[in-house]
Amino acid sequence: MRGWKLPSVFFALALVCVMLPFMATRAGAEAYDIWVGGTQIDDTNLTTDDWEYEPSTGTLTLKGCTLTGELHASGAALVSQGIDLTVKGSGSLTGDGYGIRVFATPAGGGNLTLDVGELTAEGKGLAPESTDDSGIFADGSITILGGRLKAVGDDCGIYSKAGSITSVTKL
Repeated sequence: MRGWKLPSVFFALALVCVMLPFMATRAGAEAYDIWVGGTQIDDTNLTTDDWEYEPSTGTLTLKGCTLTGELHASGAALVSQGIDLTVKGSGSLTGDGYGIRVFATPAGGGNLTLDVGELTAEGKGLAPESTDDSGIFADGSITILGGRLKAVGDDCGIYSKAGSITSVTKL
């Protein structure tokens, strides 16, 4: 029985040494005010199989993901707060309240630019606290640069609360 103590101590120390870098990375990860499918993006998940986020430009590139359900407290599949968000790529985002919801904060943000391949954004009208269910809802301006976009909601497909909606055709 005495011969097992020393190997057990070495094993425990080795385990701690292996896990320490992962614990330190997670604890010190910077979180961003953007949620995709209910997951808040931070430094540890900037790139996944479903998306890639570039914090310096506020650009989220979707990689053909399909997100469905009330995935954030707002009832949206994709949420940003205080960020001027650009969405690229393709995917399907269906939330109980919104497909995409972009909030402004007193510090700014709230504008949305869509430069997509093929994107479906749908708000199903199922979020109990939501009264303005939309496929795409932004507190600021919305700019659509191209792609195939389908936006469906109980109240409207695309809604800009305080700004404008602009569609730009690329030549």
